[in-house]
Amino acid sequence: MTITLDEHQHWANGIGKLLLAFAGIEAATLELIQLISLSKIHDSATRLQLHQRVELLLEICEGLDTPDHQPLIAVLEKVKGLQSTRNLVAHNPLVIEISVHPENVFLAKEVIRSRQNRNKRITLEELQDAAKYAEVLERQLFQQVEAARTLRGTAT
Repeated sequence: MTITLDEHQHWANGIGKLLLAFAGIEAATLELIQLISLSKIHDSATRLQLHQRVELLLEICEGLDTPDHQPLIAVLEKVKGLQSTRNLVAHNPLVIEISVHPENVFLAKEVIRSRQNRNKRITLEELQDAAKYAEVLERQLFQQVEAARTLRGTAT
């Protein structure tokens, strides 16, 4: 059975919002590395995966040991927590799970399920919540970009 976009627009909207928010998160992490590191690490950082850039930013911030970067550290920790959801959605298919309950009642449920771990799945409601949360984190990261620009004296 092929799942078409027309039949599953609600999934497409949630997936699109989540992935677009993470594109913004990726852009913000690159800009933050450029703003808060004092080296030319930015060129190398563009080749890193998002989770590696988040870890790098956390190391840089923790090394600076200044309260100015505590809000950024808090947002980055939240991004770290949401990355597994992003990866689940980006790399796995939408499937229909069918289960049989007592008295031969069949239940069908749409989920995005990991091909590697059948117990890892996300429902439409969970996807929509994750997308909203990712959009919030994206906004918070860009607020941290502006704060870093202010600290560097390069505010726009």
